[in-house]
Amino acid sequence: VILQRKAGQQVFHGDAARLAVLEAAGAGRAKTAVLTMHTPKAVRQVLDTFYKEFPHVKVLARGKDEEDCRSLIAAGATVSVPENLSASIQLGKATLAFMKRPT
Repeated sequence: VILQRKAGQQVFHGDAARLAVLEAAGAGRAKTAVLTMHTPKAVRQVLDTFYKEFPHVKVLARGKDEEDCRSLIAAGATVSVPENLSASIQLGKATLAFMKRPT
């Protein structure tokens, strides 16, 4: 956060489940939000706030697994991707690079 602020970037740090933090970060003007919290409960809390306060925002949420992703979509997420998908893609890219194949 400090490095990005020094570089002139607008960076906000706080509990994204709190409406005041989202408002300060400009959530009302956002078109899209990406939620990548560490726990399903945290993702759900922020998703609920977006769904209630900023219904125009498309929310992309990282879920723990397929079941969690289905739950997040049912709760209002536009898209939800399981966290292990990202790791699998990274592993695949590393494998292709190791084999000197284009990624």
